[in-house]
Amino acid sequence: MKKKFFAVMTAAVMSMAVLAGCGDVTEADVQNAVDAVAEQVPDEVKDGVADAADELGVSANDVADAANEALDAAEDVAADAVEENLTYMGGLYISEEDNDLTLVLVRDQNEGNIIAIVSKGDYFSYGIVDVTETKTTDDGTEYTAFTLDGNEYGYIFNENAEEGGILVDTDGTVYEAKFVDESAAKDYIAQAH
Repeated sequence: MKKKFFAVMTAAVMSMAVLAGCGDVTEADVQNAVDAVAEQVPDEVKDGVADAADELGVSANDVADAANEALDAAEDVAADAVEENLTYMGGLYISEEDNDLTLVLVRDQNEGNIIAIVSKGDYFSYGIVDVTETKTTDDGTEYTAFTLDGNEYGYIFNENAEEGGILVDTDGTVYEAKFVDESAAKDYIAQAH
């Protein structure tokens, strides 16, 4: 509803700007354009904005701006609530010129699910890790493999996780990886919702 309302309002502003630049535009032309756009706004939205504006003694635009700010604040509160239910488990990243793969693992405390967040170049994805499998590198190191968006990744943390570990990219290449600390991981968590 919010997106549609603001899309309609943007269309109205753009229509008025185009008409204003046309030269011989009458007031009736502008009103017809505004009316055409206003017809697309659901009646309950129009009535709600008008009623709120009347009650507050302000313009409908002020009410729309305040509503937008309130919705943004509510989204922030919801995002914070989601983050509070996530427990950081660890993260690894590759810092090579040709590969910037990053993996962050969190646990959803409500459901108990492990969620993997993967970033590489322009690719960013996250999801619940349903199935993991133990695999072995060519040198005999066991690691955990999982699939996300049809791509298989692998990881293992060193005994002291803060010393990093290994990441296995989708092509099976094994990379030495550095540890992603919790503060850096929060940026990836925020991106995921």
